[in-house]
Amino acid sequence: MRALAAATTRGRDSPWGPSEPGCTLERVPRAIRPLVIASAVALVFVAGASADWAGKDPPKNTPLGRLPSSCNAAPTGKQCIDAGVYYLDRARAKVGLPPYALPANFPSLPPPRQLFVLVNLDRVQYGLPPIPGMTAALNHDALVNGVWRADDPHPSNTTGLNTWWPGWAGAFYNAPMAYEAWVWDDGLGSKNPRCTPTDHSRCWGHRHSVLWKYGPVLAMGAAAGRDSRHHHRGYTYLFVGGNASYTPAYTYTWKQAVTDGAGTNTYDPGPPPSSMCHVPVLIGMKLPGATRAIEKAHCTVGEVVRKHTHYVPEIVIRQHPAWGKTLATGTPIRLTVSLGPR
Repeated sequence: MRALAAATTRGRDSPWGPSEPGCTLERVPRAIRPLVIASAVALVFVAGASADWAGKDPPKNTPLGRLPSSCNAAPTGKQCIDAGVYYLDRARAKVGLPPYALPANFPSLPPPRQLFVLVNLDRVQYGLPPIPGMTAALNHDALVNGVWRADDPHPSNTTGLNTWWPGWAGAFYNAPMAYEAWVWDDGLGSKNPRCTPTDHSRCWGHRHSVLWKYGPVLAMGAAAGRDSRHHHRGYTYLFVGGNASYTPAYTYTWKQAVTDGAGTNTYDPGPPPSSMCHVPVLIGMKLPGATRAIEKAHCTVGEVVRKHTHYVPEIVIRQHPAWGKTLATGTPIRLTVSLGPR
């Protein structure tokens, strides 16, 4: 099993508003422990009253759940992206909102554009004007000042700006999963250290940045990549609001995203990861018990090979795929059963 920890947060205040081997009997550990990926989120907080942002905070966090094993080898592949979208839709459903209406080509969009689409769908949902577009300059700032430094970015040129608000997330498999933590898993009880039982003022700060009332001229930058020091995966966004003298040159626009289906297309992320085949530990079990465990885990019994060994007769001594993987529903599990010594 592979699990993703709830996002931990760190940040500072800004004074400026602006094919794998199978398992054998010898290789089974005494205890099975889920692999937890530490995640981090950074935020520069823009002080302001709740009237400066739209909507309301969710009643509780909605963290990511079980993820497909394909996320290890293909974190930005369709199956892993769809898992992130599934959890985003689940979070929306818990507060009575419809699923994200994503363009059909969403999994193949570059991560910055995926973030842009998600941001604007939430802004529109809560009655805010969408951010008209992304700029090359802000994307560059998000990459160089954010992703490469594993920290919150800042605009290199603040001429004409009256507000800016950045965010950074690390160790998530892909952009939708990072966004899920920013918007749906940032409240009391999350890993946000600035959201405490005695101080709620910084709870849901990333969500507020997405739903902030910037303006009158809006633009966004975003980036994805690995930091220059530890080469860990990271994601950043940079929202800006400017006055009439700010004239951003958009390189990707909300109009383009809408033309591709953002806001209108019914996007189906597929079955919940919980209904996928979660390969159980079968080694040491007798075949009838192993069969029941396989079926309960939404897998199927594949080829069963029997061979003479020095192990006790009738127990499973080898399985493939290995335990702990999350695969497509109905994946066959190949078993080797001992016949005992000759």
